[in-house]
Amino acid sequence: ILQVIGGILPALGVAMNLRSISRPNTMAFYILGFILSVYLGLDTIVISVLGFVIAWFYTQSQKENV
Repeated sequence: ILQVIGGILPALGVAMNLRSISRPNTMAFYILGFILSVYLGLDTIVISVLGFVIAWFYTQSQKENV
């Protein structure tokens, strides 16, 4: 059972990423992460921490608008 689940999880993760990338609200974040990774040569951990900070500020600003 664990082997089957272990084989399905990567496919599920890729499918979830592709679904969220295609939404107009998240396309800008995807492009920003791509630019940070490819052109600036930042590590994945650095991009993840930066993404977390941006996401936190983004959600806080959305709460204020509601």
